[in-house]
Amino acid sequence: MHSLFTTNFTATVLKKKMKQIFTILLFLGSITDSYSQKLNNQQIESDLYNSYQKILSLKNGEYGHEYDSLAIVNNNFKDKIEKYTSTFPTMMSSKFDSLRKDFNMRIVDSEDQLMKIYSWDTRMGGSRPFFANIFQYKVGTKVFSKVAYNQPYSPNGDYNYKNFENLPFYSQIFTLEANNKIYYLGINNTIYSRKEVSQSLRIFTIDENHLNDSIALIKTENGFVNTIDFNFNFFNLSDRPERPFRLIKYDSKQKIISIPTLDIKGNLSDNLIRYKFTGQYFELLETPKNNETNEVGIGFVARKNPEFTSTNNDHIFSDSKLTEKWNSGEVFPFLEQPKSGIYHFICLEKTDNYYKILLNKTDIAYVPTSEITEVYKEDHGSGKTVDRPDGSYYFTTWDSVLSAAEVSRLTQDNPILRDLNDQSQIIENNCGYDFLFVNEVYQAKNGAYWLKISFSAECEEPQEEGTKMVEGWIKWRIENKLLIAISFLNLQC
Repeated sequence: MHSLFTTNFTATVLKKKMKQIFTILLFLGSITDSYSQKLNNQQIESDLYNSYQKILSLKNGEYGHEYDSLAIVNNNFKDKIEKYTSTFPTMMSSKFDSLRKDFNMRIVDSEDQLMKIYSWDTRMGGSRPFFANIFQYKVGTKVFSKVAYNQPYSPNGDYNYKNFENLPFYSQIFTLEANNKIYYLGINNTIYSRKEVSQSLRIFTIDENHLNDSIALIKTENGFVNTIDFNFNFFNLSDRPERPFRLIKYDSKQKIISIPTLDIKGNLSDNLIRYKFTGQYFELLETPKNNETNEVGIGFVARKNPEFTSTNNDHIFSDSKLTEKWNSGEVFPFLEQPKSGIYHFICLEKTDNYYKILLNKTDIAYVPTSEITEVYKEDHGSGKTVDRPDGSYYFTTWDSVLSAAEVSRLTQDNPILRDLNDQSQIIENNCGYDFLFVNEVYQAKNGAYWLKISFSAECEEPQEEGTKMVEGWIKWRIENKLLIAISFLNLQC
C-alpha cells in the first residue's frame, strides 16, 4: 500500500512532466506558427513546383507509368496544396507562373480575387485523363479549400473501381453578383478520350464558409439545374476551333450564357442556345427564327458603313423594342460590297421604328429605322467635334437591287427561256457557269417573278463594247423561295 507521501510525490512529478510537455507543445506550436507566418508566396510556389515536378518525372519514365509511385506523389502534392490553400490568404493574389507553364496544370482566378481553382492531370488515366481540383476561396480574412480528387490506383498499385470517376479541369471563372450573393460560374472540361470531350458551366456560391456547388440557378424545360453541358467530338469538327475549351461563353455585362450547338454532321452550327440572368435566375433566351422559310422578304435593308464587320453590330437588336443588343455571335449580311462599304440584309418587315431583318439565313433581328449618329473628332487641325452618320440603315426594294446586279441560277432546272413564257424555247448556256447581267425586272400578272438577262456567247465576263450577248428570261423566285444567287459590280445605293 502506498503512503500519502508517495502518492503526493507521484502527483507532483506527473504535474511537472505535464507542464513540461505542455510547454514543449506550446514552443513547437509557436515555431510552426512563426514558420507559417514567414512563408511567402515565392516559397510556397517553389515547394509546390518541386512537388509537382515529381508527378511529371513519372510521365516519361524508363518503364512507363508507375501507378503506385504516381499515387504517392499525387497524394503528396494534393496534401501540400490543400494545406497551403487553407492557411495562406496571400495565395489568392499569387500567379504561380512556374506551375502554369505546364499545359496540364491549370490555375484560374475569379475577377474579385476571392476564388481560385487549381486543376492538374494526375497522369493516372492514360488517354482518358484524370484531373484533380482544389477550390480555394476567401471569406473575410480567412481562406478555405475544398478537394475534388479521385485516385483510381492506391499507393500499392491496386486498382480501385470506386474511384473511377473522370473529373474535369477548370479553364475559366466568371463572377455574378445578385440576390445579395456572389455567384461563381466555372467553365470545366472533361476529356473522355482523344476525341470525346465535354464542356460544362457549373455555378458555385459560398454559404457560411462552405462552398456550395449545387445551387440551381438555371431554368430549363426540365426544371432548375446547377450545370449545363455541351458534348462534342473534337475530331468530327470540320472547322476545329483554335481554343476548344472556350466554346461555352459568358457575357458579364449582359449576363448571358451562350452555348454552341452542332449540326446534323456534328460540326459547330451558327445557332446558339442562350440563357440570360433575369434577376433571380438564368432563363432561356430564345433567338427568333425564320420559321416561314421566307428567303426574300419585302426587300433589303442596307447599311453603309465602311467600318462594318461581322462582329461590329452595335446597332442590331434581338427585340423589336430595340432594348436588347444582339449577342448571338457573329452576323453576316445577305449581300455585301466591300469596295463601297454597302451591306444588305433581307428585310422581313418595315415599321416606323424598326426594320425586321434576316441574319445568317434563319435568325431574326431588328435595326432602327431612324438615322444613327455618333460623335467623332475630325482631325482637320481645328480639333472640333462634329456629328456624322454611322451605320444608318435604309430600305431598298428587290427591283432596285436586281436592276444593277449580276446573277447566277442556283439550279440548272431553272431554264433560260427565249421569251417570257414557260413554254418558250430553252437557250443553252455552254459556258459551264452563269454570269448573267440583269436588264429588266418583271412580275407577270399570274404572280411569276422574271428577270430579263443577257450573257456573253463567248463566255467573256466583262460586258465590253463589241461583245456578242445572248438575251433571255429566267425566274428569280417562286413565292418566298429564292432561285438565284446575286453579286454586284456596279450597284450604288
